[in-house]
Amino acid sequence: MVDDAIVVVEAVERHIEDGMTPKDAALKAMEEISGPVVGIALVLSAVFIPHRFIPGITGRLLSANSQYHCDLRAALAFNALSLSPALAALLLRPKKSSRASEKVFDAFNRAVRTHH
Repeated sequence: MVDDAIVVVEAVERHIEDGMTPKDAALKAMEEISGPVVGIALVLSAVFIPHRFIPGITGRLLSANSQYHCDLRAALAFNALSLSPALAALLLRPKKSSRASEKVFDAFNRAVRTHH
């Protein structure tokens, strides 16, 4: 469920690495992934809402759980569609590469690859 917000931040970061400004990157990322985020929320709602109509003790147990999931899903979808892109645009900046750190990480990556 929190994955939606992570996907938003990752998409914004990818566009920033491609040279876009953070604000433009957030707008472009939301153009690309708003549909899937809303789709995931609708699919999960379609899974949990029918639990509310099961009769008996099973229905009562699932209904309480279902209400929690529906509320949580709505809140997290709202977060992924509003707060996450705004914060990503404000907080993320293009990476400044330093040659020394790149050499260390490249050496580490080569060493790990040779041991597999």
